[in-house]
Amino acid sequence: MKVGKCLRNILRRFRRECWGPTATEYAVLLVLVIFGAMTAVSLIGSQVGNSIQSVAQSLPDGAEDAGSEGSGSGKDKKDKKDKKDKKDKRGKKGGKKD
Repeated sequence: MKVGKCLRNILRRFRRECWGPTATEYAVLLVLVIFGAMTAVSLIGSQVGNSIQSVAQSLPDGAEDAGSEGSGSGKDKKDKKDKKDKKDKRGKKGGKKD
């Protein structure tokens, strides 16, 4: 029961001394600041999300693949393959004869 007695003494002293109401005022102020910050972040976050979404929708369809492995559209891959095939054909024409 020592803990309960100690806690009661602390609460009595908290009520008696002048820093008690000041601490309460600071606690209320802190709660208001936290609530305001959370509200601001929530509002700004949704606006930023909407902006990002509108930018993503305005980009061409192949743009979302640009950052992934094997990037590029099917047309780009076909163009690269065609260029490689042309190189191979040129190499065969001018190559050594057996």
